Amino acid sequence: MGEDKQLGGLVNMGLTCYANVVIQAMRHCRKLPWILEEGRYTTLLKKDADPVREKQQTLTKSFANTVQLLQQCKARQSVRPADFWRKLHSCIEDHSFGAFEKFKIKDCHDSHEFYMCLLDILHESMSQEVEMRIVREPAVTDTDRHCIQALTAWKQQFSKTYSPFVDLFYGLYHYVVTCKGCGNGSHRWEPFTELKGVPPTGGTAPVALMDMIQEEFKPTTIGDYDCDTCRAEAKGRTEAIQTVSVWRFPKYLVVHLKRFGNDGRKIHTPLAALPHQGESPVSFDSMYSEETPEKGGGCSYKLISIVDHHGHSMAGHYTAQARSTADTTKWHIFDDDTCTPIPNPIFGGSTYMMWFERI
Repeated sequence: MGEDKQLGGLVNMGLTCYANVVIQAMRHCRKLPWILEEGRYTTLLKKDADPVREKQQTLTKSFANTVQLLQQCKARQSVRPADFWRKLHSCIEDHSFGAFEKFKIKDCHDSHEFYMCLLDILHESMSQEVEMRIVREPAVTDTDRHCIQALTAWKQQFSKTYSPFVDLFYGLYHYVVTCKGCGNGSHRWEPFTELKGVPPTGGTAPVALMDMIQEEFKPTTIGDYDCDTCRAEAKGRTEAIQTVSVWRFPKYLVVHLKRFGNDGRKIHTPLAALPHQGESPVSFDSMYSEETPEKGGGCSYKLISIVDHHGHSMAGHYTAQARSTADTTKWHIFDDDTCTPIPNPIFGGSTYMMWFERI
């Protein structure tokens, strides 16, 4: 029997644990290493790209090389991602990501923010204009009309900037604002790349994942609402209720637990262990919009990887847990350049981000 591969660590290049864990978590999404194989992703890179896109593509090549090396590592081997960091700093300098300029500075940064930065650059580096046609029967009911509006929103968002990352990591929210004065509702659809969970502050008892997520999906009241119908009837402004649900789920669903409050303090409330230590499928059916055609088809995911934040907001360290893609019964902790087997994933007050794969 050959020695297990995919066990490589990442050398800490100086306060880069926040990025190492994201790379480890993402590469355990099986479709990602497949996309980043030589000769596959490169077909989507433009030959005569403008300078900004060229730097994005250069970073993507370096990221792909890092992932490829990690996939070949045996136990106690590690990859030194110096080239990746050079390319990232160069890319951010010319990019329109004002919020991501912080990653040029060697400091303790946030893994979630780094994930958003990396995903955005990877997506843009491969984005292409594609033809998206909406093929449906003429709308008869309100639900028919909403289905067409949702498809139109998806087309408007991605027809000119489609990449393989869209179907893998992007979903679609359905927002409904209902006027309390007349009962009329307005609808809109927006893409998302994660679900947020809200751990209650000050808690010591473990809280279920769905309870944390549902907290973010509670209806909200909009005061001084300008309703078109009420205005036409000279009724003035009123209140409205906004609800949000999921119209479309991605292949890989990321859940981000909001552990840092507005005051910067960390919320240590523990996450309860998933059923059977994460081996049982997790259903997100209850989050579907009542009108989406996907509802009823089932929406179950299995846990793939976890990013943990240890310590406090001003003095913390990140590690990753990941399910082996070669033997899905095995889990490992990745702590920078070390990789340690564990019998089951660990849940608790350090759980920060989670990646799920749709079944």
